[in-house]
Amino acid sequence: MASPTIPCPCCRGKGVVPAAEGARLTPQQRRIYDALAKRPRTNVELQDAMYGDRPDGGPECANIVIHMMVKDMKARLHPLGLTIRSSGGQGARYRLEAIGD
Repeated sequence: MASPTIPCPCCRGKGVVPAAEGARLTPQQRRIYDALAKRPRTNVELQDAMYGDRPDGGPECANIVIHMMVKDMKARLHPLGLTIRSSGGQGARYRLEAIGD
């Protein structure tokens, strides 16, 4: 999926900006968003996107942190017509989608 865009709020829609800008994501959520904008990812892959640059590899409960961030991101992305879906089950993949797809 190409990175979704929205009309620019600064120039009253004359240009476009990445949808993540309009969602006001935290820096950590932006890492997740950027990873999902490229392709679907597993929780482990999102943990790597989030904590891969840390020497300790992130917290032991990183899977729960990712789950909670995705839940918050869904609320922030919904007004922009975007959502994050999961295939569910073992090895589930999260994917960024337009609402209605």
